[in-house]
Amino acid sequence: MSPDGSSWFAAYSTPANRAPNYMHGVRAQPDEQITYQKREGDWAAVSGFKGSKIFYRKAVLACAGTVWHQIAFEYPAARKQEMDRFVIRASQSIDHAENDSCG
Repeated sequence: MSPDGSSWFAAYSTPANRAPNYMHGVRAQPDEQITYQKREGDWAAVSGFKGSKIFYRKAVLACAGTVWHQIAFEYPAARKQEMDRFVIRASQSIDHAENDSCG
């Protein structure tokens, strides 16, 4: 959570056998307007607007298919330019974390 409470970031993992449909964690919610959605074999991402805020969620299957690594952001749309670099970096990091925290 940001100091002013306007933004937040979360990173978490879910065992694949508890969340077989990983799209559930990243798909659009009723109060969201989608501007980007992509799904490939072992990952999915969605972003868009939720009122005056931007959201981004991504899930990547990791640990030999046993865990979903997930990230989520929400922040004011007015901060998009400032936040883009953090969202891009986190998205790329989760792509390269296939074997992180698999123990």
